[in-house]
Amino acid sequence: MPKAPQNFHVFPNLPTELRHRIWHFALPCPAVIEIEFCPLAGRWFCPSTSLPLPCSLLRSCLESREVYLKHYKPSIREVERRVYSRALEGCNHDFGNEENAGQRLVYLDLNIDIVYIGPSSQGELCFTKFSLECLLDIPAMKGLRYLAVEYAEWNNDLANELREIETLALFPKLERMTVLVEDMNWVDFMLRKKSQAKGQIEIVDCRDTEWLRSLVTRVEDRWKDSLQAFEGEVKFEFEVMGILRGGEERRRSDE
Repeated sequence: MPKAPQNFHVFPNLPTELRHRIWHFALPCPAVIEIEFCPLAGRWFCPSTSLPLPCSLLRSCLESREVYLKHYKPSIREVERRVYSRALEGCNHDFGNEENAGQRLVYLDLNIDIVYIGPSSQGELCFTKFSLECLLDIPAMKGLRYLAVEYAEWNNDLANELREIETLALFPKLERMTVLVEDMNWVDFMLRKKSQAKGQIEIVDCRDTEWLRSLVTRVEDRWKDSLQAFEGEVKFEFEVMGILRGGEERRRSDE
């Protein structure tokens, strides 16, 4: 059997519409993009550990870049978690560090990607009225349609739920908010009991045990109670799902 050709020399001679269609089919699949908030810096960032690889269309050629940028917009900068930073008095994300300043901007297609507010790695809540207002200040986030929040972040007793719902209602295109259970929470980070699996995040069903089914029911009931107390209008849907970390590496280890 002859080997598949490594080059497609006639590609530049194809009609423009066909080339654009081919580039379109090469766009990334929907992804879960994790973000974390640094309260001391007042900024959001994407942890490096769970980000998908950069898309090559952005740098292949001008034509592929044009197609890519029709769908994907630069949104939040990737930052690597640090153990400690004196510059920010305990924050483990040194935004002033030259290495972090050079990290890539993460591009999102907010029509298909899910933005996930994951567990804080510094013991400060990421899901608050202030952090959501900062997220809304990012121009690209005006188009946010799918938002996910880690369960412990959403369930914390310190936050004013109604103020958070009020702020979420300001996202003009938000269609669905998902609470994700079974992820590492901030206590695990602070006590360093374990480390997160590296690789992309997947959202899965979480009703495979009686305990999880009861947890889902409690979360849903609490959401209904919050809505009854909230006087404004909420147009987005609400659901509870599970989370798997690790991407392809986890899949290979499970086989």
